[in-house]
Parts: sequence; structure tokens; C-alpha cells
Amino acid sequence: MILASGNGPDRGGGGPTAIVGLPRTAVAAAKEAVDVAFGATLGEGVRFERHAFQALFATPDQAEGMAAFLEERTPDYGPR
Repeated sequence: MILASGNGPDRGGGGPTAIVGLPRTAVAAAKEAVDVAFGATLGEGVRFERHAFQALFATPDQAEGMAAFLEERTPDYGPR
């Protein structure tokens, strides 16, 4: 990965602290998509990512995220 100067994880670019507040289901799906992509063709990886993305629309976290966006507030994904 190539980052612009000063945008690395140790320089305020996010890193683990940015991931903590995200929905666990979405983070797990993203991690699984990356793992699958390492052992798959580009087409297979994209297909897996698309299916994972579509499946996330059936989660309570998606409903909370969308409601928070429309109400212009920070989402509350529940206890961590």
C-alpha cells in the first residue's frame, strides 16, 4: 500500500483505533474478503466481496448506520 507522506496509521491515518467503532459484522466480512482474495482469482475475490456486501444489508447494524446517517448523528452499534 502506498500512502501520501504523513498519512500512515501511526500518523493519524486511522489504523486500529478507527476500526474499533465500526460494526463487528462489517469488520469480520471485510477481513474474510481479504483472506479469500489472497487465495482466489480477481473475479472470485470480487464475487465474494459483492456477496458479503449484499449480505450486510440484512443486518441491524446496516439499519442503525442508515438511520444515523439520515438523522445526522453518530451511529450506536451497541456494546463492544
